Amino acid sequence: MSVREVRIWKRTDGRQTPAILIDKNSAEYSLLLQNGGVATLDPDSAEVERRGYTKIMDSYGLMGILRLGR
Repeated sequence: MSVREVRIWKRTDGRQTPAILIDKNSAEYSLLLQNGGVATLDPDSAEVERRGYTKIMDSYGLMGILRLGR
């Protein structure tokens, strides 16, 4: 088991819109980033969605600026 908290997944199907799925061990929900939007997924939905994704990396954290709105 990894001590890293965050797992980052990338959609594998090149015919679909690129998307990133972010899981955190201590968080109940996952983040789905696609089409310029952000969605939260419950654990069951995230598990179904994850089937079409490949894990890019495990990390200790995630930094950035998320701008919502125009």
